[in-house]
Amino acid sequence: MPNNTALLESGKKLNWLQALRGIAALMVVFFHMAPHWALAYPLSKLTGIMHFGFAGVDVFFILSGFVVYTSAQNLLHSTEMLSFIKRRALRIYLGYWPALLVTAIGSAWLLNSELPPLRAMMGSIFLIYPSYFDNWLPTAWSLTYELYFYSWIVLIALLPVRYRLQSVVLSIMVLAIWNALWLMIQPEAVYGGGQSLRFILTGYGVEFLMGALIADIYKKYKSSWPRLDFMLPLCLTLIFIGLALGTTSRFFDRVEIMRVGSFGMFALGLFLLMLTLESCRLKAPKWLVLVGDASFSLYLLHPFLLSLAGLFRFKYLEGNASLILVHSVLMPVAITGVAIGWFKAVEYPLMRRVLHQ
Repeated sequence: MPNNTALLESGKKLNWLQALRGIAALMVVFFHMAPHWALAYPLSKLTGIMHFGFAGVDVFFILSGFVVYTSAQNLLHSTEMLSFIKRRALRIYLGYWPALLVTAIGSAWLLNSELPPLRAMMGSIFLIYPSYFDNWLPTAWSLTYELYFYSWIVLIALLPVRYRLQSVVLSIMVLAIWNALWLMIQPEAVYGGGQSLRFILTGYGVEFLMGALIADIYKKYKSSWPRLDFMLPLCLTLIFIGLALGTTSRFFDRVEIMRVGSFGMFALGLFLLMLTLESCRLKAPKWLVLVGDASFSLYLLHPFLLSLAGLFRFKYLEGNASLILVHSVLMPVAITGVAIGWFKAVEYPLMRRVLHQ
């Protein structure tokens, strides 16, 4: 769900937030790579920690809320709104469709995967399914939420400027209260995925709107943003409490409002830390910024690339523990390298040609 262009503010690239994209994408990669590393000792000892890499998606939701709301703050006319919607949708689909095509062809040709039913194909192509298991390209589930959240920002941007911040806060409260009440009154329905209006009033929206709230505050108080020595303890506290709370129950990664209250807190702490680092002289690592630039490609392509890596291990390395260990260590490096190459050769040129023509 990462955006496919660099984070910008007044023409200046926000390198620390772009680095955060890279961190979030790598978290998701390691989450999906856990079954592969489980076969390689001593890397298998790390799989417990890798499980929590799914929280990279929570980071992406907050990042998206920040970026999209920042972009929409200056919209004044309906024609600007239409252009905004078009550009945001194109950013998603232009990055997604080529990755889906490669995944579909590669899976059928190299992995002998069967094609999904036509209805499932069409739903996946147009990002209708907000579910990991229903999508042809599994990680695309979050893009469905992303497109839906864009409509929220447009509605908020249509309001007079003086009401926008209040509407964001009110929306966060409504979503939090609705989902919390369901969890308290009908926990069995929530745990089983039977909550009413689960997608329409999704708990993930709290994370997205928190990003929008921070964007509004940051724009107004950027010059007086707290120093790192003040923010660091706060951010680390949010990160620690979020992780500690999220590890107390297996439902914290399955029930949206529980996930928001735990791993969403972790993501918020990490985001605020990176936003604070923007005002420091410390520069973000260039390699991590590059991974952030290619994070959309990495996020979309890595499931297929992991499957290819698993097929290679099964065919050529089975029974050789040393080679399996080397293969496992090199796996994230190779996958990230392929994603960066794809970004430079396909994603970025396509975006630039269509969106900047």
